[in-house]
Amino acid sequence: LYGKLNHFIGKKAATDGRSAWFPDIDLCLEPGQVCAGPESPALRWITGMYHWMENIQSYSEEDGNYKEQLFAYVNGDLHDEQFFYFLTKLYVLNCAGTSCNDRTVPDMDDRLRAFETVLN
Repeated sequence: LYGKLNHFIGKKAATDGRSAWFPDIDLCLEPGQVCAGPESPALRWITGMYHWMENIQSYSEEDGNYKEQLFAYVNGDLHDEQFFYFLTKLYVLNCAGTSCNDRTVPDMDDRLRAFETVLN
């Protein structure tokens, strides 16, 4: 994740002579810059969006498929909490369905309430 980001928007891009949003930040050598550096707010947002695009939207494994889950949720009038649980586990734990039944997401109830608040 950080290597790709570094290649396209970090120091590697600048070193290679390409336009870079963060030409002075080497995310390979200093990945902590995402959480604690001066550009942290922007880098956290970009990293989260990249993780979403790269790992969540394309997720299709034996224990679940993001697109199928999304379509079922939307076609069910946005009322099935299973989609939320599937998606949250996938994003936070990098697993979904039965492959992570023994793992829990911290503050799952608070996350669900926040999600419902946004939808309502």
